[in-house]
Amino acid sequence: MDITQDFYVKCDPSLMVKIIRYAGSVDPYRKGRALHYNQHNEIRSCKFEKTWYDFALYDKHQQLLNCEKESYPISPDDLERSKNLVRYEIQLKRPSLKEFEHDKLESKSSKLQFGNHALFHYFDKISDDIPLFLYRYAVDYFGKHSWYNVLTALKAVQTSNLDDDTKELVSAYIEALDEPELTDKIHHKKKIAKTLEKLEINDVIIPCRILNDRQCGRFPCAPLCTRVQGL
Repeated sequence: MDITQDFYVKCDPSLMVKIIRYAGSVDPYRKGRALHYNQHNEIRSCKFEKTWYDFALYDKHQQLLNCEKESYPISPDDLERSKNLVRYEIQLKRPSLKEFEHDKLESKSSKLQFGNHALFHYFDKISDDIPLFLYRYAVDYFGKHSWYNVLTALKAVQTSNLDDDTKELVSAYIEALDEPELTDKIHHKKKIAKTLEKLEINDVIIPCRILNDRQCGRFPCAPLCTRVQGL
C-alpha cells in the first residue's frame, strides 16, 4: 500500500530531491545508496528501499511528463497543477502493512477498531491516521529541524550566544563538511550534535560544493515533516 503526501515548493523540486538524496546517504540518517524510479532520473527522484517499507520522493510534474511521453492520457490541467509539486511516498510492504493494520485497526484500544475489512471501510478508517504516520516517518528518516547549507549554518553558529570555544568547535566541524572527504576523525560528536539541536539546525548540513548558486540561496530549507498536511 502506498501512502502519499503532495506539497508545493517555491524552488525547483530538484533541490528537495538533492537534499533528501544527500541526507539519506550520510550519518545520522544513513539509509544506503539512493535509487530512483525507472521513469525518472536521479535529479528528479530518489528512493530508499527497506525491508518493511520503501521511501520515495519525486517531482510529480516530471512524472506526468514522462507518462505523457509514453502515451498515457494526461490532462493539460493536471499537468499545469503539477508544476513545483513534490510527492512524498511511503510504500508499505506486507509485513509492515500487517503490523500497521493490527496497531491502527484491530487493537482493542484503537479508535479505528472495526470488524469488517471491506475495502471502502478499510481506507475510510485509516485515512485519519495517515498524516501522523507520514510525519513520524519523515522525522525518523530526516529529523525535525530545517536543513542548512554550510554557509547558513556557519552564520547561525557565529551569530548565536554560544561561548567562543563551542563556536570554534562547531564551526570547524561545519567547514570540514564542504571537503570532498573528511580526513580527520571527528571529535566531540555528542557536544556538536547537542549544539546543533540547541540551534535547531538539522544534523545533516548540506555541503555548498553540491549546490549551485541559486540553490545556495534557498537555505535554510524547511524539513520534510513540516510538509505533511492534515495533522
